[in-house]
Amino acid sequence: MRYQNILRRSVIFTVVMSVFSGIVITPLLSVVHADDYSTALSTTPQGIKLTNVFTPASFSGNSAQVVAATNPNVTNTDVVRVTSGQANQMGAIWATDNNLFDLTKSATVSMWLNFGNQGKNAADGMALVFKNDDKGADSIGQSGQALGVWGTDAHTSKASDVSAKAIQNSWAIEFDPYLNTANDATKGAASFDLNNGLSGAHIASNYPGNSNTYRQHSSGFIFKDYWYDIEHKGIIDNLNLSNGNWHHFTLKWNATTSEMTYTFDDKDPNTSAALTGQSQTIVLDKTQFKTTTNQIRWGFTGATGLLFENGLVVFEQVPGLVNATASATIKNDTRNIAVNSGTNIYDGDQLTYTYNLNYASGKQNWTAIVAQMQMATTGIDYKSGTITYANGGSENVDLSSIKNGEFSQKLKNDLSTANNSATIVIKGQANNKTGTTIKVADETSDFAGSNYMVSATTPTFNILPNPNLTLAVNPSSVDVTPGNDATTTGTLTYGVAGNVVTNSQMNLKATLNGTAATIGTDVKIAWQGSATSGQFIATVPSDKLVLGNNSLVLTATDANGFSSNSVTVPIRNVGELKLTSKSDSSFKSTVLTGLSTLIQRNGDWGLSVSDTRGPGNKWQLQASATTLKTATGTQLAGGLVYVTNSNVQQNMTNAAVNIMSQTTTSTNTNTDVLSSWKSNQGILLNANASALNGNYSGKISWTLMNVPTP
Repeated sequence: MRYQNILRRSVIFTVVMSVFSGIVITPLLSVVHADDYSTALSTTPQGIKLTNVFTPASFSGNSAQVVAATNPNVTNTDVVRVTSGQANQMGAIWATDNNLFDLTKSATVSMWLNFGNQGKNAADGMALVFKNDDKGADSIGQSGQALGVWGTDAHTSKASDVSAKAIQNSWAIEFDPYLNTANDATKGAASFDLNNGLSGAHIASNYPGNSNTYRQHSSGFIFKDYWYDIEHKGIIDNLNLSNGNWHHFTLKWNATTSEMTYTFDDKDPNTSAALTGQSQTIVLDKTQFKTTTNQIRWGFTGATGLLFENGLVVFEQVPGLVNATASATIKNDTRNIAVNSGTNIYDGDQLTYTYNLNYASGKQNWTAIVAQMQMATTGIDYKSGTITYANGGSENVDLSSIKNGEFSQKLKNDLSTANNSATIVIKGQANNKTGTTIKVADETSDFAGSNYMVSATTPTFNILPNPNLTLAVNPSSVDVTPGNDATTTGTLTYGVAGNVVTNSQMNLKATLNGTAATIGTDVKIAWQGSATSGQFIATVPSDKLVLGNNSLVLTATDANGFSSNSVTVPIRNVGELKLTSKSDSSFKSTVLTGLSTLIQRNGDWGLSVSDTRGPGNKWQLQASATTLKTATGTQLAGGLVYVTNSNVQQNMTNAAVNIMSQTTTSTNTNTDVLSSWKSNQGILLNANASALNGNYSGKISWTLMNVPTP
């Protein structure tokens, strides 16, 4: 702020030559007015409409009014114009009777401020004022360094004379781009920034109508003169206010502790992303307002002199108008985890973005809400989106308009106490085929209605490329017989260079015959070789196998959650069909009588069939015999025959006869073939009448056959 009659601009001197006596040198003031008011309006951030929220004070020459933003990229945005980048302006604009500030309720006020692009030549500034004077919406203080809110130090010996000219019963935050540090009454009213240790443009606060705010200075002995500075509280110093940018400002009132916290530059003007900013907290003395209702008026005042700047405000949140919140979360559906700041996710992971808008209360419904979405531009493929409302309504999100990660959609429903929430869900999939990590920045989306705006920011996270963990087994299929374990050797490798398999970090999972198997009991894993070999032996104990076909499925997951391909190992536990017979068997010694005779077996015969293939399997046993001969080659007249249990005699010499057929009824069947033969049945020796005495021998060929089940 500065005194408006003090000239601090470049002066161009023009030398005028006169034909009369002498030379006259006349200083001509040349003020180059860089009109950045229109530029500021065309670059406004997203804000809200202010219909019936503020009203200009009625004094003559008031520069303050509500104007429309001209930025084509924002919607429903009004601008409070306190001053418009011209010299010698003074403005004041105040909340209407329906929008007073309630000291009994905690509240947040957020806004964007613009002070033009005048640099160090900017003056005088503006002030955010809370007050309870008797002038209502017509209050205005003094001009110049007083910014329309403070008093004036016009050579008076009483601080109360200064404060009397200020807005009464008030507290103000000044946004002052110009230092007024004249320590001399002859310099006029230009000393309000003395003795505060200020180094440049600044923000500070105090009570304009309180005489204790003003500190007296004097000069002279007999004829004294006086001037004053203001005690600055809650200082944020050395700012670059008039740099052409919009600056975000947030004010938070804690009704319980009477603390007012203000934070400057706490949002990025380009992305709306939250920044730390600079903050100060003041404990308000509410008695200064002298209110019995706790309802006070608030608004902005401002002034320019020969030096000037914009004094523009775009509101996001006006207390009491709408109270609502927005939040943003991301869930990794593939791994069932929340994505927080710094979380690693992986190529191919399925993601759900959820934005929750919640209306808590307000004098108005939250209307004409436009979701101005800012999404990650790389690493995510967006698949679908929906919006659901508390009243049961829903609509689809049109993702076809996404460009550079941005798209907008107007919500079909307003939010109110009757319909107090909207949930925006966007489905996507991580996509990283680069071979390196993609770092996804936080992204801030705005939800701007005609009367309220709020933002929500997604966290930063990383998308790791899939290192292509591959599992191979050898053999790829296994055949075992009952009672034997099934084993196969697995090998894990990465397909992306730079990744090394660490055995101890691999988590192997298995299913056996469609059921999750317990590693260590159902399936045993034994790592082989070095700690980074990637090789293991998988063993399925015999008692875990069923007869017939088995299926072992193996999958590995590394420490980063990357999963290998699944490998299916068929295991055939086929059982065995086996014939056991004695190698030498004989018939009883018999004296030939010249008659045909059937000679019975000796007790040295043994013949059994073992079938471990399981119930329902069939087998058939056949036998054939050679001719019987002596050692000298004499052939027996006769040969081996098979006598059935119905006493039918079948010749076996060079002819296969059926000995037995059976269907297995258990998992392990052993059949003693001879047990069903009587002494005069089964295989016997038939000696014809012409047979000669001698020792004869021959060979029986047994054929045990599997009989297919139809």
